Amino acid sequence: MIEKRQLQTTLTGKVFFLTIVAFFLSTLTTSLGGVIDNFVVGHTMTSAEVGSISLTSPVWFFTALLYNTLSSGCRPVCANEFSKGNKERACRVYSATLAAGLGLTFILVLLTLIFRDPVTRLLGAKPGMDVYEPCKAYLTGIVIGFPAVALICILSVGISLEGGRRWTVWSAIVVTVSNIVMDLLTAHFLKGNIFCMGLTTSLSYYAGAAVLAVFYIKKRNELMLKPVLRGLSFRTMGGVVYRGMPHGVSRLTTSWRSAYLNHLFAASVTAVGLAAYNVQVQINYLTNALFMGTAQALSLLVCVYYAEENRAGIRRTVLIALAFDMFFGLAIMLLLQNENVRALITTFYLGSNTESFMAADVALTFFALGLPGQVVAILFANYLQSTGRPVWSAAVYVLSDMVLLIAFVSAGQARLPGNIEETITIGAAFRDVSFAQLFMLIVIPVIIILINLGIRGRRSAWDMFLMLPGDFGVPKEQELTAMPKNKEEVTRFSEEIYDFCIRQNLGRKAAYITALAAEEMGTIVIDKGFSDGKRHMLEMRLVRKNNALILRMRDDCALYDPIKQIAEIPDNEDLTASIGIRMIMKLASDVSYTSSLKLNNLMIRVDLPESAAA
Repeated sequence: MIEKRQLQTTLTGKVFFLTIVAFFLSTLTTSLGGVIDNFVVGHTMTSAEVGSISLTSPVWFFTALLYNTLSSGCRPVCANEFSKGNKERACRVYSATLAAGLGLTFILVLLTLIFRDPVTRLLGAKPGMDVYEPCKAYLTGIVIGFPAVALICILSVGISLEGGRRWTVWSAIVVTVSNIVMDLLTAHFLKGNIFCMGLTTSLSYYAGAAVLAVFYIKKRNELMLKPVLRGLSFRTMGGVVYRGMPHGVSRLTTSWRSAYLNHLFAASVTAVGLAAYNVQVQINYLTNALFMGTAQALSLLVCVYYAEENRAGIRRTVLIALAFDMFFGLAIMLLLQNENVRALITTFYLGSNTESFMAADVALTFFALGLPGQVVAILFANYLQSTGRPVWSAAVYVLSDMVLLIAFVSAGQARLPGNIEETITIGAAFRDVSFAQLFMLIVIPVIIILINLGIRGRRSAWDMFLMLPGDFGVPKEQELTAMPKNKEEVTRFSEEIYDFCIRQNLGRKAAYITALAAEEMGTIVIDKGFSDGKRHMLEMRLVRKNNALILRMRDDCALYDPIKQIAEIPDNEDLTASIGIRMIMKLASDVSYTSSLKLNNLMIRVDLPESAAA
C-alpha cells in the first residue's frame, strides 16, 4: 500500500499557501491606496484631512459591495464548473461577471460625482464642520479609480484559477510604488490638496489593473478562462449573485458599521475620535487582507473538494486554514499588546497630530482584543458560502457587524454618566466593539448546532463539525486514494484498483479500463512531469458513485492537456503514437481536463454495467 496521509497533506498545504499569497495580495492591492494616503496625509496635513479619509471609508465598502459580490460568487461557480469539466460554461460566467462588474461600477461613479454634496453629508460631514470640504474633495478624487479596483478584483479571480500568482505580486508592486511617488509629489508641490491625493490613488489603481490586463493579453492562447464577447449572456448572473451574496452583505454591513462609528465619533467636540478610528481602520485593512486571503483560499479549495465530494480534502483544508489564522492572529495580538509597537503605528499614521495619540493607542489595544472573534467569523462565513449556504453566511456578517455591534455599543454608551471626558467615551466605544466581535466565538457553535438540526441521518463528529449531509461523498470502502512518487507506485495503485473492482463485483471490463487509465495516465505524468528535476506531487483518487467509477488525477507538474494533444495529432501520423491515451479516450465513458489553480486536473469516468452489485 502506498503511503498517503503525509503526501496528501503536503499537496493540500502547498496549494493552499500559494493560493493565500494570491488572494492576500489581491485583497491588499484594493486597500493599498487608502493605507498610503493615510500615511502621507497624516504626516503632511491636519487631523481634519485624516478624519476626512476615514469618513469616505463607507463609500469604499459600498463600492466593494458590487465587485466583491460578483467576484466571490464567480469564484465558486467557475470552480464547480471546472470540477465538472464544463470549461466553456465557466468562461461565459467569468466574462459576464467581468462585464457586469465594470458596468455597475461606472454607474456608481457617475452617481457619486453628480450627488457628491448629499453623499458627503450622508457620510457624517455637515457644512461648517472642519472635515466637510476635505471629505468632499477626497471623495471626488478617489471614486474615479473605483472601476480599476473592480477590474483588479474580478481579474484576480481568473488569475488565481489560472495560477498566475506572480502577476498579482507585480500588480501590487505597481500600485504601491506609483501611489507613493504620486502622493509624495502631491504633498510637496500641491500642499493641502486632498483632491489630488485621491486622484493620484485612482491613477495608481489603473496602473495595477493594466498589469493584470497584460497577463490576459500575453497568455491568451493558454488560458482556460478567456474573456469573450460572443455569446455573452447575463442569465447566469443570478447564480453568481446568489453565491456571492454573503460577501456583498459583508461589505454592506461593514459599510454600515463604519458609518455608524463615524457618526458616533463625529459627534464629539474634536476630530480626535475620527482620527483614532481611522488608525484602527488602516490596521484592519492590513490584517483583513491576510485573514480574508486565507478565507478566500479556504473557500476556493473547499468549493473544488465539495464538488468532488471529497470529505478528506475538505477536512484537511479547514484544519490548515484554522491553524494558519490562529498562528498569525495570536502573533498580531501579542505585537499590539506592546506599547512601543502601538506608538510606532500611531506615529506612522498620525505624524505630528499628537492630540489623537492617546485615543489611537486605546483603539489599537481593543482591536487586538477582538481579533480572535473577527478571524473565526470570517473563516466560518466563507466556509458556509463555499458549501452552498450563502444565507447562513450572510447571517454571520449581519450578526457580527450590526446586531451585536449595536447591542454592545448602545449598552456601553448608556452606562456612561453625562458630561464625561471625551477620551473615556471614545475608549468605551472601542471596548464594546471588541466585545461584540469576541461574542461571535459563542454564536458560531450555536449556528453549527442549528444547521446540524436540519441534517438527518447518523454522522460522524467530523461530519457534524463540517456540517456535511449524511449522504455526502462515499463510504471509505468505496474509495481509493494514493500519491505515487514513481512508476512502480503507479503500477501498484492500478493493481489495487483492479482488485477493488473485482472484490465489489463491478465487472472485469470496468476493472480493466479503470486500472489501465490509472496506470497509463499516471505513468505519463511521472515520465513527462517529474523529469525536470523539481519536486512534484501526483494525487490519484478513485470513487464509486452513481453506478460509475470516477478517477481523478491532480498534479503540480508543467501544464499538459492529453485531450488537446490527441486533437492536434495530424491524421496522417502513425496511429501507434500516444496509443495508450487513444485507448482510454475510446474506452472510458467520459474524459475531461482543466488546468485550474496551475494544476493539471484530469477526470475519467467509467460507467458500470447494470448487473454490477449495488
